[in-house]
Amino acid sequence: MKFIQTTPSLNGKYEASPQPSEASAIAAQRMAFPEDTPHLSVRTLLYYGSRYRLGGISLLRWLLCLLIAGGAMGSVGWLPGRWWVTGLMLLLLVSVVTLYHYWRRRDFVRFEPGTAPTVSHQRLLPHEKAPVMITGFFGVERKFQRFTWLPGFYRTFATREHALLCQVVQRPWAKLGRWPGDDIGLWYIFFSPQNILQLQWGQLFFGAAARPVIVVTHRITIPTQKRFRTEQVREEKVYIAFENAAIGEIIWADLHYDLLQA
Repeated sequence: MKFIQTTPSLNGKYEASPQPSEASAIAAQRMAFPEDTPHLSVRTLLYYGSRYRLGGISLLRWLLCLLIAGGAMGSVGWLPGRWWVTGLMLLLLVSVVTLYHYWRRRDFVRFEPGTAPTVSHQRLLPHEKAPVMITGFFGVERKFQRFTWLPGFYRTFATREHALLCQVVQRPWAKLGRWPGDDIGLWYIFFSPQNILQLQWGQLFFGAAARPVIVVTHRITIPTQKRFRTEQVREEKVYIAFENAAIGEIIWADLHYDLLQA
């Protein structure tokens, strides 16, 4: 798996080629990254609470510390209700930790498989880009990170390597937290047809928001570095969600184009 060496961009735009597009659902002009504001739910609160920082500490960790402190204060009688308060704080603490680890293992999304569309196998031209929301394992300049519901674009190069180009922008959340500086900028997922293991069509839920989605299970190689002591080859799932089925059908046809040529 290769990663483009690039300077992160904060302008919220991606320059598209001026060449005319042959895919009716994809504009070939200057395109803003898709809107990435989901409906609030337990899952979205847990995800953003774990990502946004206040004083260098995640908002989720601040919440856990407050629950621990509240339980301790209740146990020594500093709060009315004493053991009731301690029990309630302990219950909330265990519930938050359990839910967080449960959803983190699932990238904070829920996938429901569905019936794939019947479309002709047609390749996407190199200058065409489809707006998408991406969940999966990203990399840039030998840094790796998991993100959920990240706005970006799907495209395929002339070499038939598929690319997901996404962006993290800095902005406050709940008027408190901010993204860590190292996360700001562009992040990428690349996969070649020969590394695709499975394609699925369905619906993806992040909070109360639901969108049609293509799930690509692919094989990646992580080079040797400090975090990964030896080179790793493993399978990853990337969720490519889109606003409407027309965009999804174009991506689906492009992904199947190489299978037809094999």
